[in-house]
Amino acid sequence: MNDACHHKSAPGASSRLIRAIAETKARLRARYEKLFPGRESHIEAILELAESAAWCTPFPHLFLPDLAEVQIAGLSPVPAA
Repeated sequence: MNDACHHKSAPGASSRLIRAIAETKARLRARYEKLFPGRESHIEAILELAESAAWCTPFPHLFLPDLAEVQIAGLSPVPAA
């Protein structure tokens, strides 16, 4: 895997694409934090991994939600105390 895949500043990435990725992550974060309260740090880690993988695709802004969803599927809710 190319190191450029892991960075928002991947060669050729436009500011529009970088903004689209950031907006998509924000929407996903808000959605998943509602579904999995108390798991914010796990969600953030999942989104970071999904973003890194997304940058290795030809259309990172399109792949990011699916890559995040695959990882989120394995996250269980925090049991109520």
